[in-house]
Amino acid sequence: MRAALATVLVLVLAGCGGDDTLSRGEWAARANAICLETLKQVEALGRPSSSDDYLRVTPKANELGREAIERLRELNAPSEIEADSNAMIDGYENVVKQQDTVYRGLRAQRDGTKPPAGEYWRAGNRAIEAGQAADAIAERLRAGACARDPWQAT
Repeated sequence: MRAALATVLVLVLAGCGGDDTLSRGEWAARANAICLETLKQVEALGRPSSSDDYLRVTPKANELGREAIERLRELNAPSEIEADSNAMIDGYENVVKQQDTVYRGLRAQRDGTKPPAGEYWRAGNRAIEAGQAADAIAERLRAGACARDPWQAT
C-alpha cells in the first residue's frame, strides 16, 4: 500500500512540474485582473490637479505600478504573445521610469536644488508616448484594463 501511495505521489508531483504556460485567454484574464486591482488602488490616491497633488500621489502610484509590472512579468505568456506581452510590460515600466524622472525634477524645483541631469521636463512626454504604445499592445492582447488611465473620465 505504501509503495502504491508513493508511486501515485511521485506521478502527481511529476505532473505538477509540467508546462505552466497560460493560454492566451488565461493570460489576458489574469493581466486584466492585475491591472484592474492596481487601477483601483491608484484611483483611490486621488486625481492630481496641482503640482502639490502630483508630488503627493506620484511616489505611491509608481510603487503600485512597479508591483503590478512585477506581477505581470510573473505571468507565463504563451509563446505566440510572449514578445508582445514583454513589450507591453517594458512600455509600462518605461512610463514609471519617466514619471520618476518628472517627480525628481519637480521635487528639486520645489526644494530649490539642482534638478536631475537631463531634460526631466521632457520625461512627461516620453511617459505619454511609452504609455500609448504599451496601451496599443495591451488592447491587441485583449488586456484592455491595462490600457485604462486611472484618472480618465469613465
